[in-house]
Amino acid sequence: MKSSEIANEVVNNFNNIEINGCKVRIAICRSKAERMKYKKKLRESAQFKNVYVKNFPADFTDEQLNNLFEKYGQIKSCIIMKDDYNISLGYGFCCFESEKSARDAINEMNGKMIGD
Repeated sequence: MKSSEIANEVVNNFNNIEINGCKVRIAICRSKAERMKYKKKLRESAQFKNVYVKNFPADFTDEQLNNLFEKYGQIKSCIIMKDDYNISLGYGFCCFESEKSARDAINEMNGKMIGD
């Protein structure tokens, strides 16, 4: 390719197209070292932003979980895990925008009673 712009255009226009019934994957070729560095960066950026929460009331909702934790910082998502019958499994996750918010939430909420 003459330039990275052309390479990116090819990827954007032709990735996941179907040829003879087969989906074709097109991506920019990167060295193993570049891929490893990128994966490490992704892992580090995701660390300590997702907070595990358990032992809340069975009827607790995603919205209530979000409301409980939003005072610690901006939240990407809050979800209570449920079984196939939509019954709470008694735990969930609250993913924050920043590591600081997640740590603040853990430091403040760990061991506290929720609900009633």
